[in-house]
Amino acid sequence: MDADDTIEPNYMEQLSGHDEDLVFIDVDQTDDEGNVVGIEYMSKYKNLSKDELLRSQMTGRVAWGGKKVC
Repeated sequence: MDADDTIEPNYMEQLSGHDEDLVFIDVDQTDDEGNVVGIEYMSKYKNLSKDELLRSQMTGRVAWGGKKVC
């Protein structure tokens, strides 16, 4: 998450109380008017272990932000 990102009001509450090493989230990318211009589906990799995901990202088999579609 960086300066231009927004999250749902209860996002942190949903994460609290969990002890996972890795969290997969899907992201809507919007323009300045709020129109969805892309979606990143990271949840499709939820069956990969943390090591498998990181290795796949380092070798280019999985993009660092997921695959943009829309």
